Amino acid sequence: GQEFLEGQRVYRRANVGRAYVRGVEFQGEWRLPGSTALFGHATQTFGQQVSNAQPMRRIPPFHGLAGIRWRGPRGVEAEGTLRFAARQDRLSSGDRDDYRIDPEGTPSWQVLGLLIRYPIREGIDIVGAAENLLDQAYRVHGSGIDGAGRHVWVGIRVGI
Repeated sequence: GQEFLEGQRVYRRANVGRAYVRGVEFQGEWRLPGSTALFGHATQTFGQQVSNAQPMRRIPPFHGLAGIRWRGPRGVEAEGTLRFAARQDRLSSGDRDDYRIDPEGTPSWQVLGLLIRYPIREGIDIVGAAENLLDQAYRVHGSGIDGAGRHVWVGIRVGI
């Protein structure tokens, strides 16, 4: 019954009206001569509310990943990736009212990463990565969470 709660607008949602979502996704890997492969995926989505002639909420922009992987002797692997998303400024009225989404839209972003995997014995690998190498400020559209800045991590992966 209240229009606002703790400073945020309260919405009543009803599953009425007509809408559609259309999209396409591509994924592939191209093995080059030797021990190198190119890989990636990309997605494009379009959502429209037909009943009120506006975009659907939280539809992501064109986004994806492109990478290169090298497999060396003794199972060592190195991988470089570029994750990206285009600008999303096709917003519904609900997106514009959502404090987690800039009313002007979500800016485009590109994030570079490097990963290395080194097997130490059968089924046990040391894995390390440096991610967001250019320290790009970014947010996945509609998530409300800013992406991590430049960071490094190391772990042990145990396979069964």
